[in-house]
Order: sequence, then C-alpha cells, then structure tokens
Amino acid sequence: MYDLKKVGQHTYYLDSPSRIGIYSPDGKNAYAIDTGNGDTSAKKLLGAVESLGLTLAAIFNTHSHADHTGGNALCQKRTGCKVFAPRTEAYFVNTPTLEPVYLFGGFAPKKLFHSFFTAAPSTAQMLLTDADLPDGLEVIGLSGHSFDQVGYKTSDGVVFLGDALVSGQTIQKYGVTFCYDINAYLASIETIKNTDGTLFVPSHAEPTANIKPLADINANAVRAVQSYILNVIETPKSFDEILREVFIHYDIEMNDAQFALLGFTLRSYLVYCENAGLAEHIYTDFTMKWRAKHTD
Repeated sequence: MYDLKKVGQHTYYLDSPSRIGIYSPDGKNAYAIDTGNGDTSAKKLLGAVESLGLTLAAIFNTHSHADHTGGNALCQKRTGCKVFAPRTEAYFVNTPTLEPVYLFGGFAPKKLFHSFFTAAPSTAQMLLTDADLPDGLEVIGLSGHSFDQVGYKTSDGVVFLGDALVSGQTIQKYGVTFCYDINAYLASIETIKNTDGTLFVPSHAEPTANIKPLADINANAVRAVQSYILNVIETPKSFDEILREVFIHYDIEMNDAQFALLGFTLRSYLVYCENAGLAEHIYTDFTMKWRAKHTD
C-alpha cells in the first residue's frame, strides 16, 4: 500500500485507499491531487515527494470529503504549501465541522464528529481561474457526488477523477452510493465518457485506460436505485418509511454514519425524481409523504 506509480513523464500516483496524484511539470515543484484520509497518508505523500527530489508547492483537492483532504493540514504545516479547492468545497476544507452538520441536517450527534467526516482544517483558497494552476494541469467539472467536485487532467493525459466514479465492487456491496445532486452526477458521468485521456484514476477504483465501462456501471446503478425508490413510493410513504425500506432492501447496517449518508442521498434521489416529474411530495395528516407520479 502507498506504492508510488509513475504513469506519465510528469505524473505519479500513490496507490492508497484514496489515491493521491502527484504532478510535476518542471521537475522541481510537486503538486498533489488530494492528500488521503489523515496524517499517515500525508506522511506517505511527503515521503514520495522527497524521494522524487521535489518540493511540495500546492495541493489541489478534488472535493472536500475527509478521505481526500485529511492529509492537507499536516502537509501544509510541514511545507507551507498552498491548498486549493473548488468553490463551495473550499468552505468545507477550511471548516470541516460543516460536513456532519449538512449531512445530518442539523446539529449532529457526537459520533459524526470524527475523522471519517471531519478532517483537520487546512487553509484553502478557492480554485477560481486557470492562473491558480501549474502549467499543463486542467480542471474538469465533475459535480454531483459533492457540491463542486472537479477532476484534474495532467499534461500526460492522466485524469484524476476523485469520487466521480466508484468501483463495481462498491456498487455491488452497497447498492446505493453517496450523492448530492443526481442530475449533475449523471451529467458528470457523460463528461467523463467524452473526455480523452491516457489513463483515468478514480480515487476508489482501479485506474484504467478505458473508463467507459465503469462509467456505464455507475450510471446504471443510479437508474436502478431510482427505479427501486419509485417502486417503493407507488404507495405514498413518509421519508422515514422509505429510508427503512432502503436499508432493508440493500441490507445496510443502520448506524449514525449510514443514517446520515444514506438519508442525505435518499433525499437527493427523491428531489431528483420530483424534478423529473416522476414523483411529488404531499402533506397529509401533518406528515410529508412522497408518491410516484405517472405521466401516461
């Protein structure tokens, strides 16, 4: 684990639980793409940069989730490097305690205030223009999984995808994967399918030169979840009733973390269905309920 892989003249990645990119267009400065989930990944990143004879100049986060930003703080403390994150994501990188609050939908239980959800804070700047990027690094908008997630394409054609796609094994295990905006997520999958690259590096799936099969697996999984939810609400149900059905159907253990993640994602699916004209929410007997709509 944490083996350093060279995948281009200027591009490397650390083969870790949440893959970390390293890009050096000039042979002097290194630019990290994400930093993993904590101090261990930060130390591995710093060690890899040193072994290459480089200086860590900046970190470019794909998005703000803790398994991608957890090493920011230590790297920044030891090197003074800059940290950049796309727009809304920068607020969460700077103030990670926002993460459990927005997931839970209010003041969150103590069990959600741990490293899985709340990385150590680092000082991040918003990534707003190409002037913030080193030569040859390109930003690709891939929102959906998170607010303003992006991918990064290096001059070698290596594309780091963050969490825009997950592995088939993850989909098979959980059925439902975390998502903020279903419509944007599906659009990002299409963007990935239409992006040229020599190698695609998802954070939690095997790197591949042909990303289209994995993109299709992810898109089909979204449609399968949508179809299941619409079937559940053929009879109007409250959110809690639907959530219970989802936990049972996908055989997911209910705990604080899964309640927050799956509950958040389910709300996103319900709104997506409503915006598509396939569902609606109603109020009856002082209860919000969701029901499928038929357009035939």
